[in-house]
Amino acid sequence: MSPQERANNIPAGGKLRGRWHDMSGRTRVAIVESDDLAAVHRWIGQWNPYMDIDLTPVVDDEESAAIGRQIVADNNG
Repeated sequence: MSPQERANNIPAGGKLRGRWHDMSGRTRVAIVESDDLAAVHRWIGQWNPYMDIDLTPVVDDEESAAIGRQIVADNNG
């Protein structure tokens, strides 16, 4: 892919933070920021025919704390 193609190949509404490639191990890591997990899934789906993909959605500290509080409330309530 050309630099322009790489720049245009990100999920709708998302921001590509970076890509790293381990050529000898044949693995890659991409970090994408997005508020739309479905868009990220659709973006990754284009690569499914060519490679195995592990997707790990993460949240920041603030959102993690809010989720944790809700889990505790849901299970104590």
